[in-house]
Amino acid sequence: RHSHAAGARGQLHSLVRDVIVRGVSAGVVRDDVAPRELVGFSLSALDAARAVESNAAARRLVAVVLDGLRPPVPRR
Repeated sequence: RHSHAAGARGQLHSLVRDVIVRGVSAGVVRDDVAPRELVGFSLSALDAARAVESNAAARRLVAVVLDGLRPPVPRR
């Protein structure tokens, strides 16, 4: 069972990494942080969704993670 969970976690990591790398290439994901770090940050934050008290809180958590992946807005 443990190896099955580890395998699933590895597949999720690969999937998120591929999406982030493609997003960086397309200019829709920030490029000022290494994709490897963005994957780790994103998956760690989303792990926290297990501890939220409501679906609304889980949606807010996902929104915060997605906002953090977007390229920063240039300051004037």
